[in-house]
Amino acid sequence: MRPTPRASRTALAFVALGVVWGSGFLCIRIGLEAVSLWQLVLLRVAVGAAVLSVVAVVLHRPWPRMFQAWWRLVVLAAVGLVLPFTMYAYAGEHIPSGLSSIYNAGVPVATALIMLVALRGERVGSFGLTGIAVGAVGIVIVLAPWQWSGAGGFDVSAQLACIVAVFGNGFAFAWTRKMIAPLGLDPISATAAQMIAGTAIQLLYAPWVDLTPIRFDWLPLALLALLGALGTGIAYVWSLQVITVWGAVATSMVTYLVTLVAVILGALLLAEQLEWPQFVGGAIVLVGVALGILGARRARAQATIQSGSGPITS
Repeated sequence: MRPTPRASRTALAFVALGVVWGSGFLCIRIGLEAVSLWQLVLLRVAVGAAVLSVVAVVLHRPWPRMFQAWWRLVVLAAVGLVLPFTMYAYAGEHIPSGLSSIYNAGVPVATALIMLVALRGERVGSFGLTGIAVGAVGIVIVLAPWQWSGAGGFDVSAQLACIVAVFGNGFAFAWTRKMIAPLGLDPISATAAQMIAGTAIQLLYAPWVDLTPIRFDWLPLALLALLGALGTGIAYVWSLQVITVWGAVATSMVTYLVTLVAVILGALLLAEQLEWPQFVGGAIVLVGVALGILGARRARAQATIQSGSGPITS
């Protein structure tokens, strides 16, 4: 069966998410030359909110009106956006980014656990679980932790912050699937509302945690603007669209692609050397992602058949 236009758009959005979020690490590395980590978190969310709000107004997209929608979006912004961004910002000041990436590979596992135990809103299936496991193995090979001197000498609180961030991201995928997608909100205005809430939350505590002056350097600030507009704004619209079609667990496997893209860009643009673990692990990651997506389609097909609504086409 040939893929439908909707299925093709969903797959393209998934790949775009991996590329954009993976490129974000490069933007962050350069952007930190002008701002602190805490300022970076605030700026990327605020820019994303501004860009999406303008787009929503220009395109006359309907904004969420129900209190039910707004409180769910505020919860998503607090737990699934501000919390992981802040925890990774804290961790980035104390441990290497590579160690954070290893923890970040646990997002699909956290998503599956939250969906199965807490929200109980999605069937994962054997293919999905196998895809998560295979992808996780691939990420470990890509990052080659055996070449490290060990994580035992790194800050424990920063590693705990990474774990909190992982479950925050897992919550974001699961909450979006269970509590946001069924509302049928416009993806652009709903994401803009989430970013506005996230900006407001950060403004409550930002003055108390960081008063470092911003260094006005056009390249780092331009990349941060790009990160906010595309990586935190438009990309979250794509994420909502993919979650609606594929489900939370399959979509969360984009974190595997994110790490893979970050490693490749590091080799191409920062002259970081690639060795056999990156090539072998990268191939395994792609297999895991394919299995995860196949598992999501099978689970959705079975659910559709059981509901008696006919076969799916996307």
